[in-house]
Amino acid sequence: MKIKIKNENLLKILAVGGVSLVMTTAFTGFGNKDKLDMNKSFNFAVIMTEDKDSALLVGIDAYSTYSGEQEQIILDDGSVLLASSFNMKLFRNEGDISSEEHARAFITEDGEITKISEESNKRINRDWIDTVYTYHKAIIMTGNTVVIYDIDQWCSYADDDTVQIKLDDGSYILTDISNTILMQEGDTYTASDVAYGVLSSDATVKTFDTNEGYKVLEKK
Repeated sequence: MKIKIKNENLLKILAVGGVSLVMTTAFTGFGNKDKLDMNKSFNFAVIMTEDKDSALLVGIDAYSTYSGEQEQIILDDGSVLLASSFNMKLFRNEGDISSEEHARAFITEDGEITKISEESNKRINRDWIDTVYTYHKAIIMTGNTVVIYDIDQWCSYADDDTVQIKLDDGSYILTDISNTILMQEGDTYTASDVAYGVLSSDATVKTFDTNEGYKVLEKK
């Protein structure tokens, strides 16, 4: 006995089957890739040097992501850092491993870790709209030496991951974002705190003044 199916019923069956196929593909066709990106929270970051001899561990109050390899993080005192994802890793830690242990994985066995800023417990701390475009300090690192410049203006180039800063005497510096951190200092942490934290306590940290030139800072 043959069963006849009306055209509208056939269309309904095909539509339901098509939706099921799309949903199955969406959730199983990409292995374990999270197509929806359900995580919108990171509670600490590790910023390390190129030689991996030291690292700065900072708690994150909020963060933003940029095109290219730039990440912006806001600390608990209102300080804002713009750095390269090449040297800065963001973490959301839900396990029993401490943030210090995570940081140590990226540096040498005897490397120095400095921690500033409390970690956020917010379930969502991503800034969807970036409202911070002002940075007062540029921290430029080379080896175990860092120079801190006061910024009059700045701009970044996502295509080649470089940052241009203008000093108050009209001078310009073009540098790679991978060895540069732009900072808006908050209520507690200074550019020298960040510099010594990333490079270790025996680093040479210099400041530059357009009238007086370069001056070596003593670690407090």
